[in-house]
Amino acid sequence: MEVLQWPDPKAAVITYLNQRLDVGVHSRVPQERPSGFVRVLLAGGEGVRGGLLSDVAFTVESWDDDEATAQERVQRIRGLLKSAYMMGGHPVYGYREWGPPVDLADGSRQWRYTFTFALRFRPI
Repeated sequence: MEVLQWPDPKAAVITYLNQRLDVGVHSRVPQERPSGFVRVLLAGGEGVRGGLLSDVAFTVESWDDDEATAQERVQRIRGLLKSAYMMGGHPVYGYREWGPPVDLADGSRQWRYTFTFALRFRPI
């Protein structure tokens, strides 16, 4: 019996973005913060649908010392994700988002723009 293999979704998105951006992409905020970086978090999703496709939700954060740069980067990420057709060797069959990127302030002195979206992966 053949067993289907779905991707490690967070690793797939991090690798995909690391190959296309000029800042580091991480799953946690780096201990020593660079002037700009991206963070990817799992945010749930609908799971396996129709027995074959898996919907996974993510939140992406673009951090930077400069507000305009953080906002421009998150819009670039948005475009990259909308046009993705392969990640981690797995086909991507859909993109859905819950709204446009927003500025989400925290206690640091950096700007953070964030948005939540889902990708639909097919196993190999």
